[in-house]
Amino acid sequence: MSSHSTGWRSALATTLTVAVAGSLLATVPGGAASAAAPAAAALPVADVLDVDFTDGTADDRARGLTPTLFGDPEIVADAARARTAYALDGDDAALYPMTGQYDAMAAAFSVECSFRYDGTALAGGEQDFCGAKEAGGFATYVSGGRGGFMAHIGGGYKNVRFDMQAGTWYHTLVVWDGASLVLYVNGEQVARTAAVGAFKAPSVGAQSFAIGADAQPSNGVGFFAASTIDTARVYSSALGAEEAAALATAAVTDPVAPTADVLDVDFADGTATDRAQGLPVTEWNEPVVREDVPLGRNVAAFDGSSAFLYPLADSYDALVDGFAVECTFKYDDDLPASGEERGNICGAKEAGGFSITLYGSNLSFNPHIGGSYRNLNVPVVADRWYHVVGTWDGEVASLWLDGVLAKQAPATGALLPPPNATARNLVVGGDATTNNRANLLAPATVANARVFSEPVERTDVLALRRDVLADGLATAPVTITSSTPAAGSRITGPTTLSVETPMDEAVGRTSELRLDGSLVRPGDEVGPGLRSGEHTLTLRGNDVFGRPIDQSVTFTSATIPVGGGTETGQAGGSVTLSSVATNPSGGDVETTFVRAEAKVAEGGFQGTVTQLPTALEFDHQQAEELDEPLQPGDDVLVTSPSATGIAFQRHDVAVSTAEGQRVSWTGTVDPTRSVTLRAWNGEAWEALDTARGLTEGTVSLTGDVRPRHHHDGVVPIMVTGEDPFADDLPNEVRPSFEDPAAYDFSLAHLTDTQYLSEGADEPATQAERDVWRRTYTDITEWIVANSDQRKIAFTAHTGDIMENWHNLTDDRAKAVREYEVASAAQQIIDDAGLVNTVLPGNHDNQYGQDNGPDALYNDYFGPERYASLSRSPRWTASQASYQPWKPGDNANNYVLFSASGLDFVVVSLGFGVTPEESAWADGVLKQYADRNAIVLTHAYIAPSSNPDGRGGGMSYDGMSVRGSVVKQNPNVFLVLSGHEHGVNIEVRKNLGQPGNHVVELLADYQFYKVRAGQVGLGGVGTNTPDTPLQMGSSFFRLLQFDVDRSEMSVDTYSPFLDDFGATEYDDRNRYDGTEDDFRMPIQLQHRATSFATDSLVVLDPTDDVIGTDTARSGWPAEVTWDGLTIGETYAWQAVSRDAASGEELPGQVSQLALFTATADGVADRAAPVITLGASDSVAHGAAFDPLAGVTARDDRDGDLTGRLSVLGTVDTSQAGRYQLVYLVSDKAGNQSVATRQVSVQAAPAPVNARRPGINGTPAVGQVVTADQGRWTQADGATFEVQWLRDGTPIQGATSGEYAVVAADAGTRLSVRVTALATGRSPVVATSAEATVGSVAADAAMKLRKKVKQGKRVTATVSFSAPGTVPTGTVVVKVRGRTVDALPLRADGTVKVRLPKLRVGRHKVTAVLLPGDGFERTTVSRTIRVRR
Repeated sequence: MSSHSTGWRSALATTLTVAVAGSLLATVPGGAASAAAPAAAALPVADVLDVDFTDGTADDRARGLTPTLFGDPEIVADAARARTAYALDGDDAALYPMTGQYDAMAAAFSVECSFRYDGTALAGGEQDFCGAKEAGGFATYVSGGRGGFMAHIGGGYKNVRFDMQAGTWYHTLVVWDGASLVLYVNGEQVARTAAVGAFKAPSVGAQSFAIGADAQPSNGVGFFAASTIDTARVYSSALGAEEAAALATAAVTDPVAPTADVLDVDFADGTATDRAQGLPVTEWNEPVVREDVPLGRNVAAFDGSSAFLYPLADSYDALVDGFAVECTFKYDDDLPASGEERGNICGAKEAGGFSITLYGSNLSFNPHIGGSYRNLNVPVVADRWYHVVGTWDGEVASLWLDGVLAKQAPATGALLPPPNATARNLVVGGDATTNNRANLLAPATVANARVFSEPVERTDVLALRRDVLADGLATAPVTITSSTPAAGSRITGPTTLSVETPMDEAVGRTSELRLDGSLVRPGDEVGPGLRSGEHTLTLRGNDVFGRPIDQSVTFTSATIPVGGGTETGQAGGSVTLSSVATNPSGGDVETTFVRAEAKVAEGGFQGTVTQLPTALEFDHQQAEELDEPLQPGDDVLVTSPSATGIAFQRHDVAVSTAEGQRVSWTGTVDPTRSVTLRAWNGEAWEALDTARGLTEGTVSLTGDVRPRHHHDGVVPIMVTGEDPFADDLPNEVRPSFEDPAAYDFSLAHLTDTQYLSEGADEPATQAERDVWRRTYTDITEWIVANSDQRKIAFTAHTGDIMENWHNLTDDRAKAVREYEVASAAQQIIDDAGLVNTVLPGNHDNQYGQDNGPDALYNDYFGPERYASLSRSPRWTASQASYQPWKPGDNANNYVLFSASGLDFVVVSLGFGVTPEESAWADGVLKQYADRNAIVLTHAYIAPSSNPDGRGGGMSYDGMSVRGSVVKQNPNVFLVLSGHEHGVNIEVRKNLGQPGNHVVELLADYQFYKVRAGQVGLGGVGTNTPDTPLQMGSSFFRLLQFDVDRSEMSVDTYSPFLDDFGATEYDDRNRYDGTEDDFRMPIQLQHRATSFATDSLVVLDPTDDVIGTDTARSGWPAEVTWDGLTIGETYAWQAVSRDAASGEELPGQVSQLALFTATADGVADRAAPVITLGASDSVAHGAAFDPLAGVTARDDRDGDLTGRLSVLGTVDTSQAGRYQLVYLVSDKAGNQSVATRQVSVQAAPAPVNARRPGINGTPAVGQVVTADQGRWTQADGATFEVQWLRDGTPIQGATSGEYAVVAADAGTRLSVRVTALATGRSPVVATSAEATVGSVAADAAMKLRKKVKQGKRVTATVSFSAPGTVPTGTVVVKVRGRTVDALPLRADGTVKVRLPKLRVGRHKVTAVLLPGDGFERTTVSRTIRVRR
């Protein structure tokens, strides 16, 4: 109870009379401010009719009458008054027969009626609370805003009246003593009128008494009053003033709530303290004690994973013959479809005990009495406060709901405490289970929890309810205090819908907001689509106390068109702007197109944060400045850093103060990530739009810029990329595994094979036992056979390996046999050397009581087994190792292994996890914090009852392991478990810290059933073909991991049945198939998020009108926009109005668009540009290309150089100026002309770099050639050659060759080269002189060898030389004596007639004398003269 309530209740105890008149019953005009002190006189007893609903019925206690009901009146508990009452909604009534009673009332009567008017027509016509009039009789009523009573006395109706208000309780008593009518209101006389004469009874057929209405003919009812009645009595006597006061006092007597003596937890004080016995409280997973605004007090909030636990072990002796439990709660999620997995509110049951539990939509009080649970069920709804009391008095169990007895059932016998002493606890927010744990937790809010050692009565229940709910129920009903659009306002354009109530927290989750009957939500944009006229916004539903909400506001609107989109067309050199709007009236739409400025974001920064900033300026990591503009259409992407938390880009965009601004972002992001466009609103980074990525193409986000987003002339914008870690990855359910090429490695998970092990031992026939054995070995054999193909890197068994080692009384020999079956099946995996591990379930370790090295489990699955296995080649190849938690004990262990380049640590925790074991696991995970971690445990989460297998509660060890192990280590990405029969798929986001996402999977098929005939056992043993066999655990799961995408695909398969998906074998028919074939995100340590921005622009409208067009509703309006520049970004706004309204403020809708101008949309009026980049001066004689260095380029057609034409030529051999004309045209016919003057330079004077030379031997008769030497600047020059003899030109010797003549002999021969260039003086260079030497001539002589004596002979002598004919004088001698000397003839010969010679031999010699450049040359012959 709040401090306000406590203070009020304290005041009530000392000033009861004030409370009677002021707090609970209204003060009436004419009445005193306080009632008289409670009268000592006994209360009168009504003898005609006595109805007060205190027994939970509307039956009459005076004459035992049961009423005829009209409509659906309901017995309710009035929390503030702690009284039972009758609620009538304006068409309900209860009718009691009065025939034969009016004679007793002929002399006097009194009528008592205690009521509250709940309707809305207080000032309207007659409405009756307690009515028995029809042409006679009497009635208590309201009319014209005043309460009253009328009775037909003395020939007509006599009235007494009083002022009254709606929603206020009034106790009325009217007394007729035969002389006057006296009206008492709240114990005070407020009116009297004379009433002399006979009292007339109603007409026959209408002689009945109606509660909530008036009696009518034919035993009907009418004149209904929406009201709550708690007393209706008729007395056959006239009561006095003291009796009136006593009755009024009794009507408001405040019962005192009993005090709980076993457990008294009331969170109103802000703690979870027990005020009854001071029982210690154990907190599970951080429940929150917080204020509940509608309730006006502190409460405990549980999220479905948290609870408070209180020990009751020493208290059960006080409960065994009777008790009561009180629990006030509100369920905060959708009610589960079935089951109690998420439905325990105040639970103390475990094979005994009691609880307040939700089974689906039924609330149950279920004490274990006389050997069974006595479930008392009543339907409830979510998101509503309920006050629940369950009582048992030794014979009857009762369930009270909101002060009203809802269910009763016989319950004889004794209350059975939970057999296991460690389960004797009461859990607030869940249920109790063994080992002092919380279980089956609920997402609920609880106000109090109490246990009484004695049953409580009706008045006790009402008082208890008052103390916890009175303040909440006293709050005003939910109304709409303000809204947008506001009541009575008129809107002309899009408007963001908002609704304010005095207490938004009091509005139930199922309440609906509708506009003209259509469902809407706060934040929706309304207006477009409304026709001119009045519109109604309605809030209907229930508040969190179950009270109806029916509130409406009306407003008007102009006819507001609906925007149908925009389009920018670019073709034929023009831009066409098109906008579609639909007129709700069906009339034409006038659209004005207005230019908008595209304010491109430029300058900013980016980085990463762990969670969304709460301030405009904030710290961040991976900081990087952004300098370039985020321009649309430039095909430049700016990529954010990669973040395990949130990646962001932050910009300030300068804008005007114009209305209708809109921000637009485009970019890319992975389909499994999301990107959000945000603007700072002064308090937070408000999300304007969000989207997931696309496989191909860009994502676009847009949002309206509101005045709240403007700050000092800029709009602060932030784009964030986040990992939604959403369980919504597309997946097709197929009877197959994934393609091994599509994933990197896999993990096999089997669990709860207990029935398979039991079945291999227990059935009577060997045939049955063999089949059951195969159900297990088929799994392990399949895993071995497919380990390579399916890339199985690890195999996990999460416990309940066998069945019958659960209780301390179990047969050890049987357990040994089952262990041997399981061990042999698992040995198949071991023999193949596969990396694997197991852990004990509750059926393997006697529910957590067979522990340590000597446990039976360790005899078969002890550390030595896995230590030996870890030395196998497959383990070595996987870099795998094994370590038990303690020497000799494999109840807990960890395995290290590597797969696909990643390192893993797998921590296994057996059933019944202790704090010591949790601390060990936490230490291992912290030791290997850099490894991706998997936690295996037996009893972690409970099955889902939803078709897709998502959502369930926590199992036996779940809260402990999650809170102390998983939550503390962000490297944990996966938890696998079994224990409870069914499937649960949980994605725990931000577990323990932002960005820490964990997938939790339960896959326990042990109770799934297979027909015996399906597996060949029909007719074997006691089986029929339809006998259900619990072979569901022949299914296992293969988890297939895609490392790059950080995703996991899960398939479920039974090798024994050769069947995918176990859904059809669940005899509870809970699931739809998607629970066994799905794809999930996984938080591998490299999983990160980034995005890339293409553009970020704020569209800022101006007043510049582009054009206006009128179109039919739903048809495009169009204008053209010319004069744009290619490549520039443009924005525009289309403002559409009802063309025919003629209103001063017509309805309108605006649409903004953005585009980049292209060549297609801009007319080509620009001629190509000719660039004369080449030199205009050309060297004389140089090669000249008129197109060299000349380009032509068009802004549309690009490079047109190849299309250039040239008019004119340049002769580089002639110095001078030449004119060239260049012409080119683009495709649009735009022509460009450029003129160029080219100067041919005069040839430069040649320069001799190496003097000329003579090639060859300068000798007479030889031909020598001239080497003109090396010249520079000689391009275009001509050369002349002149041979010189002793420096003097040799006449005619001007060629490159010269034949040396005899005249040259002994002279100095040289060659002179003259270089001639136009416009330049000749340049002369002369070779070095070479002396010409004499020539050795060849000589020959023709002479007869013999001659007769006396004969004369002639000697012919010839001289020759290379390239010339020798000249000179030849001397002929015979025996040394000169016989002749004569010159050589022109052919180089001479003939000499020798004189007559004597007989004998004679030597004839011819000598060419030296001279003329020839050397001395001699030739001789011998001649014989004979006789």
